[in-house]
Amino acid sequence: MLRISTRSGMISPTVTLWPEDKDWSCNCSSQVEVCAHVAAAVIALRHTSQAGPEAPSQRPAAARLRYCFTRSQGGLAFERAVVQEGSPASSRVPCQSLAAGPQSGEVLVTTQADVAVELALGSRRRGWLPREAMPKLLAALSRCADVRLDHVPITTSATLWGLRGCVVDEADGFKLFVEPDASVTEIFTNGAVLCGTTLRTVKEPELTAREREVPPTGRRYFAASEALELVTEVLPALRKRLL
Repeated sequence: MLRISTRSGMISPTVTLWPEDKDWSCNCSSQVEVCAHVAAAVIALRHTSQAGPEAPSQRPAAARLRYCFTRSQGGLAFERAVVQEGSPASSRVPCQSLAAGPQSGEVLVTTQADVAVELALGSRRRGWLPREAMPKLLAALSRCADVRLDHVPITTSATLWGLRGCVVDEADGFKLFVEPDASVTEIFTNGAVLCGTTLRTVKEPELTAREREVPPTGRRYFAASEALELVTEVLPALRKRLL
């Protein structure tokens, strides 16, 4: 399996070769039977085998993108870094834009996920991000392999975090109340929460402060005889407002 580096800002396709079966595949959009990426992969492997393991490589070391969050002013600051492969202490160079290309001598390997992050960022390349930028960014980053918060590897999720409705037995009926999702471990002012090692976007429910204390029905307690109303009317209506 080989990743084929292309021009600056272009996605680097993945080529898979099965030499014994004389078969191949490439995840690019070309409709031809043998695309240029497959040809490049075969040529590169053939030259490597002919040169032998001791031959010096003239190919620049590949670089990839790392996505870095840092805690700042109660929220999250963000930047992308170009990380050099094959080095015990990988270099970490700020990346303004994929279109700007890598530093001199670097071969930047980019994926469809990297392009999605570029589009999600828009004109905001780095620094403290506003609340409205978080949903698309965290959704795009959920497909990226190297995301960090203060140098610690994390993941992101497109799943929203917010309030939840809870029903518990009480006396001869049921008690209904609204509470925050208990999975959160840290809240950031620019619209993200940390749930263990996963960053998620805050979902602002369409509930007033009073409705958060008292469900939309105005009642907290439902008798056993009202269970049908609770299940078929009250909970579905509350779910729509929370999600």
